[in-house]
Amino acid sequence: MKTEELRSLQPTVIRILENALASDKLSHAYLFVGEKGTCTKECATWLIGQVINKGLKAESEEAISNLRRLEEGTYADCIVLDGISKSIKKEEILTVQEKFSKTALEKSGWKAYILDGVDNATTEACNSLLKFLEEPQPDTLAILITDKQDRVLPTLVSRCQTLTFRTQPFDRCYEECLSEGIDETDSYFLAHLVHNSKMALRLSEEEAYQIAVNLMKNFVQEFIKDPEYALFQVQNEGYQDKNRSFEREIMAWFVELLSLFYRDCILSNELKKGWYQEAIENSRKEGLPFESLIQICLEGKDKLRQISLNPELVVDEMILKMKEVKKWKK
Repeated sequence: MKTEELRSLQPTVIRILENALASDKLSHAYLFVGEKGTCTKECATWLIGQVINKGLKAESEEAISNLRRLEEGTYADCIVLDGISKSIKKEEILTVQEKFSKTALEKSGWKAYILDGVDNATTEACNSLLKFLEEPQPDTLAILITDKQDRVLPTLVSRCQTLTFRTQPFDRCYEECLSEGIDETDSYFLAHLVHNSKMALRLSEEEAYQIAVNLMKNFVQEFIKDPEYALFQVQNEGYQDKNRSFEREIMAWFVELLSLFYRDCILSNELKKGWYQEAIENSRKEGLPFESLIQICLEGKDKLRQISLNPELVVDEMILKMKEVKKWKK
């Protein structure tokens, strides 16, 4: 992502980092805190690119090659650990430490690592990382990324400079989504949940999101009539036995969308037509305990972030709790 685009989305963060680069006062470790769609990982890649290309002309073949390889994940002295789809293990941190104890392979001499979803690192991994951060090596840059700072070990936070990323305002994101040709209902959902019109365009076409929207649509319509059948539909259409990570992605979207739906059942929502508004009106007529349903959804969302938990069991438990509070309300 280009500097100008990042600057328009995250002006404060980019200004802080550009000042640090210009004054040679870059921290050895950063904690980027931002919700989905706030371009935390893109900014991490951008910052590393600025560091390794310092002193090079932006249009030079070497600078362009460095940036391309960073984007492709083939730059030898940059390691990215994925804590979004799986837990970050101690062994992975030790591998980074071992590799970075050796001479840099690339011409710039800088070594960098990104921990995306550091809140999903195991306790052992966090302890190993803490030791690594306590004794920073020269010409080494660490970037930790999370959307839940309260879940990051406080001692890790204290070793990093924290930068908080802002979300794009709903109205602006919604209008940009519409201008990109995204369906009105999808624009509404994604402007609330992603906060980034560029990312929304990509996500609106992804299968996991599309399946989740259909699941949520069917669920909210059936739940007021027959909660058990609503659960059956989710199990039948949403559980992907052959691909657990894909299934977790679907369920994460499903729970996010469900939380938004029940929130809109309480508030005066912005979308005033179509199946979504009709489903809201029908749920209001039923007199569902929306606050309790939202709380159950948030608990389910929280558990889905724990990679060790089976997403099917998490969602089954969530819907059964929803069934009980509906029954109690009656």
